[in-house]
Amino acid sequence: MTLTLELLVEAMKVDRSKMVCELDVIKAFILKYDKENFQERVLEVKKYLNYEYIEVHVEEICTNIYKQFRQDYHKREEILKLLFELIYADETCTYIEYNFLKKAANMLKISKTSFDFMRMKFENRKNKKQENKQQSYRQDDNYQKNQNQNSSQPKYTSELEKAYAALGIDKDASDKEIRLRNRAKHFSLSRKSAFGLLVL
Repeated sequence: MTLTLELLVEAMKVDRSKMVCELDVIKAFILKYDKENFQERVLEVKKYLNYEYIEVHVEEICTNIYKQFRQDYHKREEILKLLFELIYADETCTYIEYNFLKKAANMLKISKTSFDFMRMKFENRKNKKQENKQQSYRQDDNYQKNQNQNSSQPKYTSELEKAYAALGIDKDASDKEIRLRNRAKHFSLSRKSAFGLLVL
């Protein structure tokens, strides 16, 4: 297993929650750099995930990566970016994960400016995703409310239209108007029948 892959596995173990979305970042890395041995590498990763997280091991990996890419700052930056990608895969960065990133950046000799820029970029991306989710939830809620309102409103049938016509009111009349007109109609009918009795 390469040093970068080992570091990614340690990053995945740091908060003790091994998530599928984080494993997907590792799989994408393997596909990009070691496609021929993909299955073998994934099995290795899963095996290493069962071991406990050891901080000293992370320091050792970072030291070796720095020695290997001492002259290649861009490569070390790329490795840190991969760590950010993995940690932000679940759209969160816990205090423990943040400290892990900071320590890795220091040991890989990445400038504070580069580190802060990467963090800001991933935080913005996380916030944007969360905003989009909230907007999506709001749209779903509004759609559901509209559906509920539409289903509670009666469909205008010829019978309903006849009832409105009998009361002498418009289909758009409020509940209050309907009640008032209905009472007036009922009162009028009661008076007629009362007068009818008197006449008899």
